[in-house]
Amino acid sequence: MARFLRVDDIEFTDQNGKTMIIKDWRVISQVATAFQIDIKEGDLLDEVASREEVFGTFGENRSYQLFDQNAVEIVENGFDLSKLKKLRVPV
Repeated sequence: MARFLRVDDIEFTDQNGKTMIIKDWRVISQVATAFQIDIKEGDLLDEVASREEVFGTFGENRSYQLFDQNAVEIVENGFDLSKLKKLRVPV
């Protein structure tokens, strides 16, 4: 979760007047794409990240990089990975 350490804490007040401290928006880094990988229905980002050709064994802790690299497509498809055929893998 180190990617959140540099994100500022902000005060948020909900509609009931309750105030809490939350993290501000995290800027999604823009990096080059190393390659694209085919995915099939049922694949999960952490499983894809741990594939040898992606980030390798124990690479699931880097699944957020796959999300960041494909954020627009993932959000546009309602977070339904089954609607995607390929994922871009960052450098």
